[in-house]
Amino acid sequence: VKALFERARAHRPSMVFFDEIDGLAGTRGNGTIHDSRLTEELLAQIDGFGNSGRVFVIGATNRPDLVDSALTRGGRLTWVVAFGLPDLAARERLLRQYTRTVKVGDLDYARLAALTDGKAPADLEALVNEAGQEALIRVMRTGQPAATAMVEMMDFEMCLRSQLQIQDQPLARGYL
Repeated sequence: VKALFERARAHRPSMVFFDEIDGLAGTRGNGTIHDSRLTEELLAQIDGFGNSGRVFVIGATNRPDLVDSALTRGGRLTWVVAFGLPDLAARERLLRQYTRTVKVGDLDYARLAALTDGKAPADLEALVNEAGQEALIRVMRTGQPAATAMVEMMDFEMCLRSQLQIQDQPLARGYL
């Protein structure tokens, strides 16, 4: 952490971006196994900027409740920008984008977007990958070459049904 911030200071103006900052600077003293030295070093480095400016620190998380509250005090990571889940039109655009490099059949993107209400962009991307795997399995079961696999609407529907079934079932031994 110290070396990263030294490099940022040496190359001003600069930006330091921490993805999943809760993994680096999680809440201290909550009974979880967490190295509080990392959090303390991060706080010390951010405080060390003082008036030197021109180094911006950004932290991203999908679990703000796990970020140590000391990080959000004045002069540190003081702005919180929340991004909501995509609406219907945005989900359709995202699904079209994520399937650009995938061989697809006749997909009803509007219907697929409607079926994915409440899903984040990462969930949609994972769904496209899962549907691709489902298509590959489906094609290989028929004895056709894998190269002929095209992702169809039924592959997405199968994955979405599977996700619903998993959510409704308690985890049992050997269930992975």
